[in-house]
Amino acid sequence: MSEAKDKILVVDDDEIILIALSESLTQHGFQVLALSNPVEALAKLRNENFAVIISDQRMAEMNGLDFLALCKEIQPDASRILITGVQNIKTLIQAVNKSEIYRFVGKPWIREELMDSIKNAVARHQKATALKKQTAFLQQEIESLRKEIESLKR
Repeated sequence: MSEAKDKILVVDDDEIILIALSESLTQHGFQVLALSNPVEALAKLRNENFAVIISDQRMAEMNGLDFLALCKEIQPDASRILITGVQNIKTLIQAVNKSEIYRFVGKPWIREELMDSIKNAVARHQKATALKKQTAFLQQEIESLRKEIESLKR
């Protein structure tokens, strides 16, 4: 089961996909925000933190690769998953290089495999967040020790 803070953003211009993913993710204990417009989703990303961002590749307003690349700039620690019916190597390479996606999922997907990928993406986000906090704490400790050493030298 997921923690309440594990929010997932799902972006797809297909209402049926949004409903299906939202219901599945909610059943697994995640908080879900499902949006059909990637521009609206980008605005939400500026105000809310998400552990995972899931996007379709083919959408009317912008494609999933471009959307996830913008998501990376706004929330670099969020795990990004691209869902697409287009399964060619060029798209996969672009997804990894441009958007640094965590997973590439083909349509139609196997529900259990998708849920496992999302759970792993949440765990990756939690580890990255914990590591950043630990690093910040250690940097503060180092700075404190540096100041203490400087004061002893005087």
